[in-house]
Amino acid sequence: MEAVKTAYFWTINDGLKSIDLKDANFKILDVTDSEATLKIKLTLIDHGRDTTDFKVRLYLPGSLMNYFDTELIELDEQYKTFGHRNVFSIDKNITVNLADGCTAEEVQDSHWYWETFRYDLYNEKQSVKMIYHGI
Repeated sequence: MEAVKTAYFWTINDGLKSIDLKDANFKILDVTDSEATLKIKLTLIDHGRDTTDFKVRLYLPGSLMNYFDTELIELDEQYKTFGHRNVFSIDKNITVNLADGCTAEEVQDSHWYWETFRYDLYNEKQSVKMIYHGI
């Protein structure tokens, strides 16, 4: 299947559309009275033939939007893949504020790991939505 994907994307050579989500992992590492540290880990494979620059945006699932002060997390870095089935990993810790009235216990007791996460890869020319389903 990977060979067919690579042949297809090599032929169309369509930038971000040639990047596939191989694996995603989201963890809540630490929660205090006012903020939480989140770990975002993505493994991508680029089936294209050119380099592609992009940024990453994570949309929090509905259950987590109730606990944090944001509905999306924008990673600050600009990333680059090099095509040719290159595997690329992003491993980032982010600190976000808790929503008013939210406690650390509520976040820890939530069932966010069952939720679906949406990641957007984007640049000035394109945007690609990638979906990762929880357990």
